[in-house]
Amino acid sequence: MLLKCRRDGRGLDVRRLSADDGLAALPLVYKNLGAFDLDRVPGTVMTGAEREAFRELFGRVAVVEVTGGVDFGGLIAIVDKLLSA
Repeated sequence: MLLKCRRDGRGLDVRRLSADDGLAALPLVYKNLGAFDLDRVPGTVMTGAEREAFRELFGRVAVVEVTGGVDFGGLIAIVDKLLSA
C-alpha cells in the first residue's frame, strides 16, 4: 500500500497499481539504509536483480495507491477489503 495522503487532502481515493505502476512509484518507498544488508554501502543504487524481484513481487500481490486526506477509519476499511479479497 502506497500512502500518499495529505493532512489538507479531502476524502480517500484508492487506485490499484499494475506491476509497472508499482515499479514507477518504487523510488517513493525503496530505502537502502544498509541496516538490513550489512554488505551494502548505504545509499547505493538498486540493482537490476532487486528491481526484477520487486517486479515479480508486485505481480503477485495487490499494490494500491491511497491519496486524499488522513482518514484512519477509511484506511482500515480499505485494508479490510484488500485482505478479504
